[in-house]
Amino acid sequence: MDKFLDKKYKLVRSVNYEQLLTEIGVNVLSRKLAKTLTSTTQLVKKNDDRYALITSTILNIMSKYLEFTPNEEFEERTMSGRKVMNIVKFEDNKMIHKQEDEKPLIIERRFFENEMVSIITYGDIICTCWCESYRHENLDELLQEMNLPGWLRWISKKLNITTQLVKKDKDYYQLRTTALYTTTREFKLDVEEEILTADGGKQRRRKVKNSFHIEGNKLIEKQIGEKSLIIVREYFDDELIVTATMGSTVCRSWFKPVQTK
Repeated sequence: MDKFLDKKYKLVRSVNYEQLLTEIGVNVLSRKLAKTLTSTTQLVKKNDDRYALITSTILNIMSKYLEFTPNEEFEERTMSGRKVMNIVKFEDNKMIHKQEDEKPLIIERRFFENEMVSIITYGDIICTCWCESYRHENLDELLQEMNLPGWLRWISKKLNITTQLVKKDKDYYQLRTTALYTTTREFKLDVEEEILTADGGKQRRRKVKNSFHIEGNKLIEKQIGEKSLIIVREYFDDELIVTATMGSTVCRSWFKPVQTK
């Protein structure tokens, strides 16, 4: 499992997740939060025989820290608040976690280079979750170059963003969705417009000239101001690669198509 240590995997899709939470006995509010918030999972090694599985969300109350020694039983609280005995085993690229309760809960996490698949079995319910390897390069450096305050940089790194490009007649719409907000941005190709940057707080925002144009499978956005920003969105059938350049800082982000149920 060593080659998968410290990698961050972000939840992108799940099947039967709410049914599983209902069956386990999780209350309605917690179920709604669990469905809305995107989690990031990371397996780390504490020492020679101790490991920790860290599940993070933007809300600490929904985050989880599980420390264990493989093949040794330990006590843990379930999502519904009960204390039960647990055991975790490693088999090749699999982490198998069993909770002994009235109905045993089995979580099999299969780790891959760019993906983690979790298969959760509880009674007759089988829930499958797909997580993509968290892939950003130089995101914090770019956010600092953009003069975003620390709190906004922290939120930006925690939030999972879903982006969608829509065309209606001659206009285009760029939709950005997170657990906290949804924004819709309308633009025309090859037309320069004046916009306010998103630097966090009205006193920080700057007016810049903004334009979009298309080259092949690339949507290129240019913000021309005191600090110019160029964002190249490169679309493929199974991936979106976003390259943002400001000064000497180059940030790259990778997105996969998602379908949430």
